[in-house]
Amino acid sequence: MQVTAIDERTSAVLDVFRWLAALAVVLTHLNDQMFLSLQQTPAENHTLAFMAWKFISASGNEAVIVFFVISGYLVGGAALAEFLKTGDLQLSRYMLRRGARLYTVLIPALVIGAALDISGSRLSGGGSVYADTLHHLSVNGFLGNLVFLQTLFVETFGSNDALWSLTNEFFYYLMCGLALYALSKNRSPLQRGALLLLLAGIAWLIFPKILLFGTLWLLGMALRVMPLRRTLPLALALLQFLVILVGIRLFFEWQWRDQLLAHYAVSALAAFSFAVLLASLQARPVNDSRRLPALVRHPFNTFAADFSYTLYATHFPFIMFVIAASETLFGWGWRSSYSGGDRELLLALLLIAATMVYAWLMYLAFESRTRQVYEWLKRGQQRLQGALARQSQQKDATMPGQVNEA
Repeated sequence: MQVTAIDERTSAVLDVFRWLAALAVVLTHLNDQMFLSLQQTPAENHTLAFMAWKFISASGNEAVIVFFVISGYLVGGAALAEFLKTGDLQLSRYMLRRGARLYTVLIPALVIGAALDISGSRLSGGGSVYADTLHHLSVNGFLGNLVFLQTLFVETFGSNDALWSLTNEFFYYLMCGLALYALSKNRSPLQRGALLLLLAGIAWLIFPKILLFGTLWLLGMALRVMPLRRTLPLALALLQFLVILVGIRLFFEWQWRDQLLAHYAVSALAAFSFAVLLASLQARPVNDSRRLPALVRHPFNTFAADFSYTLYATHFPFIMFVIAASETLFGWGWRSSYSGGDRELLLALLLIAATMVYAWLMYLAFESRTRQVYEWLKRGQQRLQGALARQSQQKDATMPGQVNEA
């Protein structure tokens, strides 16, 4: 079994999907907060532009599922590659990397998001905007989100509903690392048994929804070791993915999310469709960037992909604050009825642009320093290990019956 290396074309295409998926989530949340539903909007205002907006801005769920598959493909694939190469996984290094990646963005998202929520709720127009979310601003909520227990024991913190998926990501990272560590030939039977019991406990904790959707994360990981000989041509693979997305939008109502198996079935359909596209890319590696389409190799894709995690984790409180300010200043912005003109859609597009600028600034301040945070955590771990080793040596030196040699 061998893990497939990620070629230049696949990497470039993944960059495109990373930022597009984050943007799709932003569109969904912005639409939900800014406009009434299609059913609540008068039929005479159902313009072509508005219908297109509603269609495009309803794919947030599928975007998160694409994130899960990409995460399994990149993170799970990298862990599996180390395991197959060395027969083991350096669990402490793996968890430090994952912790640095998650917390460098999460902590600022929680703190600054709380500041935006509190400030926005004190505006005269913020009462209705924050009516359903302000009670989520609690110490217990903050601490619960800090250790990825949102949706299990606490609500997502403040207005930031997007944080729900970070619980999934954390437990998928954790279970992947523990499973590979347990399977190493370097573990004793007792260690392996204890680790398997721990994994069973985690599985029980996150059952059923988080555990069930973990299969879609594993799908991405499994792709890295699949021997792909026959796949769809790349153009056809992309076409079928787009057709599946359109089909989901046309034939599945939003309410299916309340039913676990229906939600999983639709999500699995999107995941497998995207996996077919990934498989087609993986089966035809291209490492010459000049052979990539101009839109795919454009530097903007790498630029936007770099702060896609920050965009995902920080956009919601910023959007809520701007809408509360708009309600205060202009009396418009919170779940308004679309009037049929272009002004509302233009304002929505301007808010999307402002949200991306805000996320980019947050990225520069925090996520761009992920490597430094990891190195800092690594040095702290090394100092702790050194202190424990010295303490153990001192303890051994002072044990009764030992003779100190000159």
